[in-house]
Amino acid sequence: MTGNITQCYDKLKFKVDINQNIKVFTEDEIKRITSNFSIPIGQGGFGEVYKGTLDDDYDLVAVKRYISKDLRKEFMEEVSIHSQMSHRNVVELIGYCIGESTLMIVTKYISKGNLDDILHNSDISIPLDVRLARKRVRKGNINLIGGGEIFDAEIANRSNMKILKEMRKLAIECLTLDIHKRPQMNVVAKRLRTLKKELKDMHGRYSEHILASHRSWRKNDNQGPSYNSRMQLKKSLSIFKRNLSNSSKILLGLGNMRIFTQEELNEITQNYSCLLSGGTSGKVYKGTLEDNTVVAVRIFSEVLEGFEEAFINGGMILSQIVHKNIIRLLGYCLNADCPAFVYEYAARGTLSDILDGREDFPLHLRVKIAVETAEALEYLHSSAAGMIRHGYVAPSKTLVDDSFTPKLTGFSWAQRLNNDDSAIHDHDKYCVSLKLKTDVYQFGVLVLTLISRKNFVFYADHEHLVSQFLAAYKADNSGRAFFDDDITTRSEDVALLEEIGKLLLKCICLEIDQRPTMKKVAQHLRIIRRCWKNNCTSDGASLVTN
Repeated sequence: MTGNITQCYDKLKFKVDINQNIKVFTEDEIKRITSNFSIPIGQGGFGEVYKGTLDDDYDLVAVKRYISKDLRKEFMEEVSIHSQMSHRNVVELIGYCIGESTLMIVTKYISKGNLDDILHNSDISIPLDVRLARKRVRKGNINLIGGGEIFDAEIANRSNMKILKEMRKLAIECLTLDIHKRPQMNVVAKRLRTLKKELKDMHGRYSEHILASHRSWRKNDNQGPSYNSRMQLKKSLSIFKRNLSNSSKILLGLGNMRIFTQEELNEITQNYSCLLSGGTSGKVYKGTLEDNTVVAVRIFSEVLEGFEEAFINGGMILSQIVHKNIIRLLGYCLNADCPAFVYEYAARGTLSDILDGREDFPLHLRVKIAVETAEALEYLHSSAAGMIRHGYVAPSKTLVDDSFTPKLTGFSWAQRLNNDDSAIHDHDKYCVSLKLKTDVYQFGVLVLTLISRKNFVFYADHEHLVSQFLAAYKADNSGRAFFDDDITTRSEDVALLEEIGKLLLKCICLEIDQRPTMKKVAQHLRIIRRCWKNNCTSDGASLVTN
């Protein structure tokens, strides 16, 4: 997977590949995050887990502190594998710490705890569509699977029994001692999705024909997709007016993504009943997956010139990127009638929607969006990600979720400038740097909209906004006249905005090579935000410029 870097630890005498987004914490930072390990939330044979809070955004985290300090190689292998995973059902890894006396992993905090506690130490009622059994099946007791007593009485009613028996049958296949007869996990997932659909659509009545239509999963799918399914997928690729020899590259690039059929998209979107947005490039609809995950389904328009390249390019780049501030691609459909991508859903829409709305938009949320968008671009521009130029950084291409976390989207015309940093000569590196700095300019314009709450419909209209900003600084050597009045009531807030304004003057500089890199921009923003939160003076914040 792209986006990895090789780190070598002299003390450990080995190398590991770790996603660049993963933070390396010091022991002092971990102590600050956990308030000196004051809130334990779990323990086990490996060690203890503590609740913590990250400094800048007040995000809750879980810190797992290992008892043994002698398993550093195994620990780093675990970190390396975990860092390369991006799935809504895998706990997000945030960072790790290798201390003198301990090893620690920092992950996203899961408020409901672990499944074992919910199943066995809680009185919470869990319906069938959420789980199967509420009994522990320990080694030596697997024979319980063969009897009806394995089913929890709470869900083992007559209407559920056939579904439960199908699930039991699947569990027996997974537990068979003959390893070659066990189904692959993609087969298991398909069968469970079918059962859940059956339960959702026809609760209380068993429909044999739906399950019968998937019997083939149980026979031949252990060898991967069938010949017919592969041929159908290649046939779908005929929407791209290219030689089918390129289809293998496309399928490889999108290989880890779920493939949706047109019928599934109809069901997910309830026949495209909830339109989120539309334009010449296509329309976006709200949808819901089988597990109640809300998603956004983008249907592409084939009338747009360059549609083929945009579709393939955007999908292949997004499928290889893992970052919390970049929209996550969950799957795709290559049906000729409705080529589509399925993304994670961002509840607040685009940044443009927020800027044009009338809801309160406090300064700390605007700064959060600026910092995290900068961090996303910093990652894209890194050699680890392949030096990707986004090419269209704008409020309309920045989604925002419930917690005001920005998600960069709009990768149709993104460009990967390098796959092997070591192969670039000095002149080429300079040219790549100049290309990346078009994103720096566009980011500067995006932040201008944040500090002024002035938006534009078409990107070409941004020049008027830049002119207003430059005129304010030319007249008063200050951006005060340009800033949104709603966020300038406190002197310390104005000082923060002035520091941001000075940075933006560099970002939108017409001399491309004089613009800072996104790495420096992100670093600058993080420091001035920290100083602002700690009531630092603007002089202290400006030290980062030097």
